[in-house]
Amino acid sequence: MYRIQGSDNKEYGPIPAETIRQWVGERRLDAATPACLDGEGVWKPLGQFAEFAEDLAAAASRNVALNLVKAPALVLLICGILGAIACLTLGAMTLSGFDMNKAIMTRFGIKAPEPSAEQVSMQAQIARASGLVQIVLGPIWNVVIALGAHRMGRLRSRGLAMTAGILAIIPCFSVCCLATIPIGIWVVTVLGKPEVRAEFTP
Repeated sequence: MYRIQGSDNKEYGPIPAETIRQWVGERRLDAATPACLDGEGVWKPLGQFAEFAEDLAAAASRNVALNLVKAPALVLLICGILGAIACLTLGAMTLSGFDMNKAIMTRFGIKAPEPSAEQVSMQAQIARASGLVQIVLGPIWNVVIALGAHRMGRLRSRGLAMTAGILAIIPCFSVCCLATIPIGIWVVTVLGKPEVRAEFTP
């Protein structure tokens, strides 16, 4: 049995070794946590207890991996959420008949030749198809990205996280077309690091 001093400077115990190992795995304790054998009163860092060396080493490796995935996972998650919102918004605008190209040209005073009735009909059909694709497939695409990013941040489901990174590289339903390409490459690169790959769980 052991006693430990928490980050609040309070003493806890007696605690069995299995609970110590569990708390190390949950990142509640580390090698610097003061600890002692129950009844001895000789305090020393937990890292000096040989029986916990393997658990502390495993926790340290996981902490390294978590720090590596934290930033790319967060950025990818934001891109996924914004991408889903953007696809729903643009899809709805397109289906309602809003012509973004025409609006931009009007804003900058650019005059375009008047299209024929046949061209107007064809453009309307293309716009409807485009709107349906954006409003149906776009959110699904970006939800997969967001979900993969979320799992990546917790070192879970490496396959899903890798899929999210690859989808971000393909500029189909991204927040800003080519903007997510470097983010996707960043994610795939980090996921390929041996120290990250080794810490992923299903």
